[in-house]
Amino acid sequence: DLTFGEAFQYSCVPCYKKVARWIGTKRMIQGINSLDYGSMDIRSDNIDNFWLTGKSRITAYEQIDFLRRFDNGELPIRKRTEEIMRRMMVIDKSPVYTLSGKSGLSENNDIYNGWYVGFIETQGNKFYFATNIETSAESSFSEFANKRKSVTFQAFELLNVI
Repeated sequence: DLTFGEAFQYSCVPCYKKVARWIGTKRMIQGINSLDYGSMDIRSDNIDNFWLTGKSRITAYEQIDFLRRFDNGELPIRKRTEEIMRRMMVIDKSPVYTLSGKSGLSENNDIYNGWYVGFIETQGNKFYFATNIETSAESSFSEFANKRKSVTFQAFELLNVI
């Protein structure tokens, strides 16, 4: 019982799976292709998990390119959708910065793969980022889930972004 915004913030995989099944294979392929979002392997037998397991791939550079195109209003989406997404993507606001983005996590063959992608705005500057880390499932899940953000913030500090 979550709104789509809440599902986005919590990364509610069961919610995403339900939406993916509702969209259907044909429309999902058309939509993903129109966004030019990595190399997604979408079939009727994986419509509700193609982004979690299997052959779908996207690089950090492709993630950043997608974010830039989104941020520049270059994606084939409605203006209203873009505005809603901008609001949903805000993770943290402080007097120093605004952080917008999305985390993602999957587990396959006892390996966790975690993404943390977005952009940070500070003092009139905007920096795009795509952090991807991987570790064995023997690691603490909560520790690993938090590591994506901490590694990203360590990079921000080293680059004097914040």
